[in-house]
Amino acid sequence: MLWLLIHIYYLIGFEDRILVLMQWAWAYITFRRGVRLITQVEPLTS
Repeated sequence: MLWLLIHIYYLIGFEDRILVLMQWAWAYITFRRGVRLITQVEPLTS
């Protein structure tokens, strides 16, 4: 809860704050997590 307040406090603009709150609330209610992409390629060992 503390992280939520700190994060929202440092966002610029009222619309951004409301948008983030709505997205987090929806993710919490639906138990869905955002997409996480792995972009680092492992080196080939030969």
